Amino acid sequence: MPYSPQEVQIAARPHPYYNLAMIFLLSEHSSDPVLRVFSRMSDSELRDPKQLVGLSRATGIRFSDEGIFIAESRNVIERALNAGLQPFALISEQRWLEPHRDLFERIENLEQNEELGVLRHGAVPRDGVVSQSGIATHQAAIPQHDSIPQRGTVPQGRAVFQRGNIPQYIGTHAEIEKLTGFKRTVGPIAAFHRPALPSLDCILSKARRVAVLEDITNFTNIGAIFRSAAALGMDAILITPGCHDPFYRRAARVSMGTVFQVPWTRIGTTRTWAEEGIPLLKQCGFISVALALKENSLRLQDPRIVNAEKLALVLGTEGDGLARTTITHCDYTVKIPMAHNVDSLNVAAASAVAFWETCGRFK
Repeated sequence: MPYSPQEVQIAARPHPYYNLAMIFLLSEHSSDPVLRVFSRMSDSELRDPKQLVGLSRATGIRFSDEGIFIAESRNVIERALNAGLQPFALISEQRWLEPHRDLFERIENLEQNEELGVLRHGAVPRDGVVSQSGIATHQAAIPQHDSIPQRGTVPQGRAVFQRGNIPQYIGTHAEIEKLTGFKRTVGPIAAFHRPALPSLDCILSKARRVAVLEDITNFTNIGAIFRSAAALGMDAILITPGCHDPFYRRAARVSMGTVFQVPWTRIGTTRTWAEEGIPLLKQCGFISVALALKENSLRLQDPRIVNAEKLALVLGTEGDGLARTTITHCDYTVKIPMAHNVDSLNVAAASAVAFWETCGRFK
């Protein structure tokens, strides 16, 4: 059994404040195996099939083959939900309960994907709970609980809401910090099943303006680029093998959840991705444009750039910029005109300028 009687203490009755959920005490559930995804597992482990097999055995949850990602803050969680992604657990400080009540209720009312996220102890019916054996028990058979608050109040940092198949753990700031290691959180934190990425052909067949991120490893920059892409009308983003994961917690938070809104996928299979990736872009009718500070660079406003039917803007790291092979394979090299002897912009700022100048739907 993944949950021992000591690990899972079924609450007495529905929470009168929400009139829907079952109460657990987070302080009494620190050994719940599903909490590992919020504390002990690194980003790479959350995508490691071997790690997920062990976690699945411990929790009774069937995980996506692609792995897990963590979403922090209401905006990020809502955009993930709006994209149809499936959560399987949530943690939150108790102070977020009232401001985000509708979010908690929305997650409770989700219908679980039959292929994913089925907890060993099953769904909680409105008029009862699930016993440790996984069998629903009628309300009348449940013993009384001492810490049920009065309607309109929330117990001080100690509740786990079992809503449908998705447990929602509530604790004090100190308890959440101890669990996650984060001194500051900006709202609820949810664990989601990671979706499979669309194929490159699928992305390119529907796009006119795409950005290619080459080996960008700063999560703040990745998130900011996605946010600009969503706001300024880019159709998709392509990620090279050396670029970090846009679904990483910080990148997703900085993006305000737009990493779930802007279509994206990987391009290339090696660090020298351009040798295979740029020809694929050309086959789909894209003009490839490298943003680099070269003597022969065109101005970003050049008609050959802004009037292109299909355009791929290639952005590199702030330190090394784009690889020489990438620049060689691209059709054009462009630069943003600078004043006051400023030599360059942060890659996230440069992306916003480039997206604004070249996205045809705003012309």
